[in-house]
Amino acid sequence: ALKSYGDGLSLLSDAPISVEAMRLHLGIAVVHYAKHDYPGTIRECADALETAERHDDDEWMRAQADLHNIMGLAYRRQRKHDEAIEHFAASIELFNSAGDLLGTAKALDNRGVAFYEQSDLDKAAEDIGASRELFTKIGSRYDVAGTHTNMGMVFYQQGELAKAASEYTKALDILEPMGVKSKTADCYYNLGEVSLKLAKRSGEAHDNVEAGRYLDDVIRYFAEGIRYFRDLEDTDALRDILGLQTEARALAHEIGDEQIAEYNWPQKLDHVLR
Repeated sequence: ALKSYGDGLSLLSDAPISVEAMRLHLGIAVVHYAKHDYPGTIRECADALETAERHDDDEWMRAQADLHNIMGLAYRRQRKHDEAIEHFAASIELFNSAGDLLGTAKALDNRGVAFYEQSDLDKAAEDIGASRELFTKIGSRYDVAGTHTNMGMVFYQQGELAKAASEYTKALDILEPMGVKSKTADCYYNLGEVSLKLAKRSGEAHDNVEAGRYLDDVIRYFAEGIRYFRDLEDTDALRDILGLQTEARALAHEIGDEQIAEYNWPQKLDHVLR
């Protein structure tokens, strides 16, 4: 792929710089990104932007915005969040100026996740919420589901567990009918994790009946998650579930719910992982 893009750029080298040339640079950057070569991604985008920034029509602004966006993703992968946020901000401004609602929404969501990873949860919620409004306006249900997942992560970190569960459920309600197995599996995992934390919180408050109800949810959500992760052959996720199920079983013993305690999911998972 890199050779093909390079050949294309060679053909354009003697011609005036064009949007097509910028898109070829973007293609090379995407290949570097897919190969986890994040410094290569950044170098390619930076080289292209030196030329792209001289122009100001809509197509050029979209090309610049795409380059800034993937630069932001590459910096985010390197945990360089300040740089990532700076490039996402440039991308948002350019997409917005070009009237590209989808591009603006994606860059907003990406910046929201960068803020989340930087533990700036209020700004994360603001950007993710704004991106959801645009995705809803466009009618991109898959992307709307992504914002529900991301907002669920924000609420989880804020300790707003009921709100987190609501967001994950909304994401699941969109993704499962669409047949998106990997993200559906993640939703069930997230819901199981939230339910376990709610069960622990109820146990600490000595409300064992409520804790037991949440543990029932843990079993139900993880059972569905296991089914999907087995189909996906994702043994790492299955091992994570094994650890959480072991915690759930220990909690069931603590609150005296022997029916849940003896449900014995860990042994069933051991069989899956062999």
